[in-house]
Amino acid sequence: MKTKILEKHRPLDTPEKVARRISEKEIPKKKYAADMQEIESNLIGYFSRPESIFDPETGNEICQIRKPTVEEVEALMPPDELRGIDSSIEGLKKLSLEERETISKKTKEFLNVQYKTLADIIMVPKKDAVWWKRNAPPNFLALVQTHIVSMLERMAGETENFR
Repeated sequence: MKTKILEKHRPLDTPEKVARRISEKEIPKKKYAADMQEIESNLIGYFSRPESIFDPETGNEICQIRKPTVEEVEALMPPDELRGIDSSIEGLKKLSLEERETISKKTKEFLNVQYKTLADIIMVPKKDAVWWKRNAPPNFLALVQTHIVSMLERMAGETENFR
């Protein structure tokens, strides 16, 4: 009877063989962990690789930006309250004073968010939002947004309603 049980349930191998098997199983785990670290490093490198923006008039490089996150792209989009508003003088005259004040307040808030986002994505020169708001002309913000749209199109990203 003992023989039948031993044939059916063989004893464990020697401690050396058990240790070797455990060691052999650890090799793929270590390789997987190393691969994951390399992949994550590559991904972070991809996210942070700078792209140059050039002055359309002179062709000189004026700044370098990194790829924006989805959250940053969304921050550059105007809020629903500001979309579709006739911002011409005639259009604004049609609005009540309260509506104009609300639009003005929302526009200022939106511009602050845009300049903060701009400061976050511009790698060179590294300046804060206050500096960009004080020194950058309005067309600079449009130039950066146009570059981001172009970047997203190259990356086959969804750019509907971005502008």
